[in-house]
Amino acid sequence: MIHQGKYVVILIAIFFGILIFGTHTANAAYSYTCHTACYQGWICIYCADGSWSICSSTFIDSTCTGSNPGNYVGCATPSLTCSNGSVLTARLDYFSRYGQDTSCGGYCQTYGQTFNTGSCSDGCIHSSECALYTCPGSTCSDSCGATYYVGCKITDCSCAASTCVGSVCYNSCGGTCAGTKSPSCSCAANTCVGSTCSNGCGGTCAGTKAPSCACAANTCTGSTCSNGCGGTCAGTKSCLTLTAALSASPASITTGQVSNLTTTVGGTATGAITYSGQSCGTGGTISNINYTNGSFSCTYSTPGYKYPSITVTRAGLTTTASSSITVTGTLTATLTASPASVITGQASDLTTAVGGTITGTITYSARSCGADGTISNISGGSFRCRYSTPGTKTASITVTRGGLTTTATTNITVTCPSLPAPLNARSTAQTTTSITWAWNAVSGATYYLAHLNNNTPVNVGNVTTRLQSGLTPSTSYWLEVAACDLCSCSAYSPRITAKTLNANQPPWQPTLDPVP
Repeated sequence: MIHQGKYVVILIAIFFGILIFGTHTANAAYSYTCHTACYQGWICIYCADGSWSICSSTFIDSTCTGSNPGNYVGCATPSLTCSNGSVLTARLDYFSRYGQDTSCGGYCQTYGQTFNTGSCSDGCIHSSECALYTCPGSTCSDSCGATYYVGCKITDCSCAASTCVGSVCYNSCGGTCAGTKSPSCSCAANTCVGSTCSNGCGGTCAGTKAPSCACAANTCTGSTCSNGCGGTCAGTKSCLTLTAALSASPASITTGQVSNLTTTVGGTATGAITYSGQSCGTGGTISNINYTNGSFSCTYSTPGYKYPSITVTRAGLTTTASSSITVTGTLTATLTASPASVITGQASDLTTAVGGTITGTITYSARSCGADGTISNISGGSFRCRYSTPGTKTASITVTRGGLTTTATTNITVTCPSLPAPLNARSTAQTTTSITWAWNAVSGATYYLAHLNNNTPVNVGNVTTRLQSGLTPSTSYWLEVAACDLCSCSAYSPRITAKTLNANQPPWQPTLDPVP
């Protein structure tokens, strides 16, 4: 019974210890110190600031004597005075439910440990371990359904370190902790003066970074660089410059014509000038190179846009200047006819002479004799023409060379051959009212003109007889005839006379009676 009284006292002390100290939160650094060191059912006594703690089977006083000093550990110091005036407090760890069991003759303790022999009649090992995971002010049940355990879960305020001063955070039991994080202005060093940055707690910090003009030393005079704070710095680096311009005169030429190039050098660089790399560009022929003043000449055999160039070096600097020349070629062609005047059927030979400044292979095409012309004997720029009709004919030919094309033409006068007057004009038959006339044919004639008794000459066609009717009996009539072609008519034949018959006279054949 002495032991029973002792344990009842201990139980009461422990229970009141829970009520008094169970909701007190230890310093985070010492939250689990007693959990790993104290025996089951013992009391952890500690300073609120976490500077000191011990385990005891009962509540002890500041002299570390207690009611059972042999059952506690950690009293290495003669005094339990806390530093910095912190409050001395206590917390129950692994609180065991003690229940009297008359059949056992003693009290059951967690994990099967008993102060008296025997075991609990209900067969349970009652443990208050659930209290460690239950927040203060709440109760929990052990594995046997008992709900006598007051929560003693340690509330943790570790969030305070990441929460700004003036704000609160929530511990693991729904309570709050005051933030301990101080505002920081470390960003100010990277923020320019006149600007602000965040201090990490909703406030701002004035920038302390000063503008820097270190880049000025690497930037040429007359230029600027950034000072790192939105402004600029004037360059202080002395930089030499070199410029060159190439001029062509004339800038528009024909193939074979000369264009003279001159070079003008500028910039801040000084010293001797070296000229090199003179070039006339595609299709150009260079001449008259002057290495002292940078001049040279160019000629071109093909038309197009040409780009001569030259390289200039001075004081270690090099630049290349170029110019543009427009080149147009000339191409001429002359077509000559020999003879230039022909009669119908006669041949005229055509020859082509090509000239101009352009060079290269010559191509002939589109040869033509013109209207009513027949072409033959084609060879390069020469050919032959014949015509069946008179008139002015235009022969032509097209010449191509070096990308240029031209057409040459010439005129050929075509006439007809001269015709002789018809021979042997005569009367072949007479009646009282008609006379039949006849004449010899003329080669080349296409028709004949019959001139009768001062009447208008009549085109009688390409025939050699003519019947003149409606005449008066016993009357004399005359005829003269000319041979004609498409060009002209011959002279008239000698005039002949014939007489119609008397009305009472039978027909007869007259003889030729030329007019004296």
